[in-house]
Amino acid sequence: MLRSSPYHSDYASVTVQLESEQAIRRHRGGDIKKRKTSRRTSPVFVRNAPIVPASADHEIDSGISMQRAGDLEGAVECFRRALKLDPSSFQAYNLLGSIFASLKDWSTALTFTRAAVELNPTSAEIHGNLALLYLKQSQLSAAIEHYRQASSLRPDDPIYANSLGNVLRVAGQYAEAEASIHRALSLLPSYAEAYVNLGFLYYVQQMPDTLVEECYRKAIALAPDLAQAHANLSRSLLRRGDFAAGWAEHEWRWRLKDFTSPKRNFTQPQWKGEPIHGARILLHAEQGFGDTIQFLRYVPMVAKLGARILLEVHPELRRLVESSAHGVQVISRGDPLPEFDWQCPLLSLPLAFGTELQNIPSAVPYLRVVWTPPQLAPEGTSYGPPCWPGMGRWRHQRDRRRTLSLAQSTQFSVASEGRVPLLSAAGSRLNGSGLHSPSICRNRTPDRRLRGYRSSHLPS
Repeated sequence: MLRSSPYHSDYASVTVQLESEQAIRRHRGGDIKKRKTSRRTSPVFVRNAPIVPASADHEIDSGISMQRAGDLEGAVECFRRALKLDPSSFQAYNLLGSIFASLKDWSTALTFTRAAVELNPTSAEIHGNLALLYLKQSQLSAAIEHYRQASSLRPDDPIYANSLGNVLRVAGQYAEAEASIHRALSLLPSYAEAYVNLGFLYYVQQMPDTLVEECYRKAIALAPDLAQAHANLSRSLLRRGDFAAGWAEHEWRWRLKDFTSPKRNFTQPQWKGEPIHGARILLHAEQGFGDTIQFLRYVPMVAKLGARILLEVHPELRRLVESSAHGVQVISRGDPLPEFDWQCPLLSLPLAFGTELQNIPSAVPYLRVVWTPPQLAPEGTSYGPPCWPGMGRWRHQRDRRRTLSLAQSTQFSVASEGRVPLLSAAGSRLNGSGLHSPSICRNRTPDRRLRGYRSSHLPS
């Protein structure tokens, strides 16, 4: 069987060598070099260590030690030597895949892990690794197939049942997703992460908030420090109008593993509603453009308290904010910061002001746009939609729920207002790198999905 596999010895001697050498060249001086430690500190380079005859198992053991010590380049070399000694070593392929997955080189990792699963199709672990890599490559069907394989090979393992349920939920197969997550909970009733995933499954189906929150509270009871459970609970509480509890739980976002805006380690205290008349306060943006624009409405409220405001925003939004926030010093993220006394993330301002349904800031307009439209076509013709929804952050974990398909985009046509579908506009074209129209959309591929998704926990 192995002889008929595309991953036989010829593959090992040629493709693995090319893949690893090309990948190392790409990463040399970058991630591999940064994470490489001196060979003198590696556990496998010990003075007067006994000489062990070369064998694939020995090379694999040495490579694992190097990988743990941070010498990724040395580890790759060990695994390559292992494959030369034993071309059927699925462990070496799998470990090579894990190295390049850790460097986010998904394509190379996928190549090696596919080889591993071909050589050892009965390994649930390798199927699980391959499923995750397929998710990274936006191939949902393949990911589901391999999670099914992993779960069938290890039916008593709740992790694979939970992961399968998560991916089925992303694919919109809600009934089967629920059954799979319930199976995980039947195997491990104390599985807090599975309760989080079940709650989010109910949430996206717009089931009653009480049912959603019951799942999250069970997760918190089992694992009080599980940030994803608290962050998801905040979303449900806010949706049903319990703002006091919702904004408090919302602060758990900073402890999420893959949160898009890492917590800033300022020495100045976070403002939570204390008197700040005459003080200098830094209000800083977090997450995406939409989050910043939405919560800019709180800036005038801070100004009314007599504070001198420094407002740090994404560089792309600076011109918009400067034209809207008068009397505020606007700073682009990444620029040096002046001295300040307090700081507060924009999305923590509702907590500081004790925002409830009845006092949501509603003074409009709070944005003023200074803009001259580009001349893209004969006068009287405008384009719709002007951009692809979600195009600013196409790697967003929930991009699949935020972005219109190509077919949906062509439905935007309002003839009475002189608008035409974007793809019918002169000069617009769709190619492998995205939708292009002068001054409108760049580098947006509509069918890319689930970039950055992790099956090991619930997307925020």
